[in-house]
Amino acid sequence: MKRQLQTPSIKKPSKAKALRKEAKRGFVLNTYRTKVERMEDVYERSKAAKQIVDWWPETLEEFREWDDPEKGIFKFSDPTKTSPNCPDEYRPLHHRLKIVKGNLAALKAALEAATPPETTASLKAIIAAQSEQITKILMLAVQFRDEIARISPKSKYLKAEWDIY
Repeated sequence: MKRQLQTPSIKKPSKAKALRKEAKRGFVLNTYRTKVERMEDVYERSKAAKQIVDWWPETLEEFREWDDPEKGIFKFSDPTKTSPNCPDEYRPLHHRLKIVKGNLAALKAALEAATPPETTASLKAIIAAQSEQITKILMLAVQFRDEIARISPKSKYLKAEWDIY
């Protein structure tokens, strides 16, 4: 699965920065919990499907920068929250994060080892051959359309609804 970072290329401030200190603590703890639970869910679904089913942050920086408001996931910038010396209320979540990161990394390695490189190479060759066939078919379609236009310029087959390209 192709890695795709969920954060935009232009860094915007975290939602937590706009909160007052007393509200920020609970907000960051809740988003940390949501992120860990989401990663545990990705692990369980990937394990059951025997393939990686969704993106997850592989580094602690990606974990902090992970921002997906639709799923209740917000970025936070304080690296102490994800460090081994994190505040006491974060320790259980940090422990779960460490376990799920290890599980996901091991699952990814096992799945990559299960797909031999020659299988990947043969699939790439099939895709290349099919792309070439599609190109040839499109070229034939263009030639047929040109011929129809030459023979019957008012043909219904020249309308936009018949376009395939």
